[in-house]
Amino acid sequence: MPKAKLTRRERDKLRAAANDRAAAAWLPELPPDDMDAFRLMLARRINIFISNRQRRWRGCPEPACRRRRGCVAPRIECSNSAPARPSTPEQTARTLAQVQRALPEVSARQEAEEKLAAAAAGKK
Repeated sequence: MPKAKLTRRERDKLRAAANDRAAAAWLPELPPDDMDAFRLMLARRINIFISNRQRRWRGCPEPACRRRRGCVAPRIECSNSAPARPSTPEQTARTLAQVQRALPEVSARQEAEEKLAAAAAGKK
């Protein structure tokens, strides 16, 4: 009996599922006890996610990425990523100021959400 042909969407779904399984096998699910190891693991996961979304693995010089049809980020950063644009000291200062202004807003929002969740849990 001949195999049923898969549509492009079905093939893409299968490949995405295979990439997710391979990424889960490549990276531990639980965070390590050491914070530096956790930061490295998180940086690797972010780089893998971005590289897979942009399909950089297609032209990657790493055989493991091409074989797996997805980024494995063997050196934490994707081997096929574009170099970062240089920034001026003014741009860096502006970005840091934006982050510092956003931090109190985000922390206030998180505290409000925690209070609402605690109040909702108290009513039950």
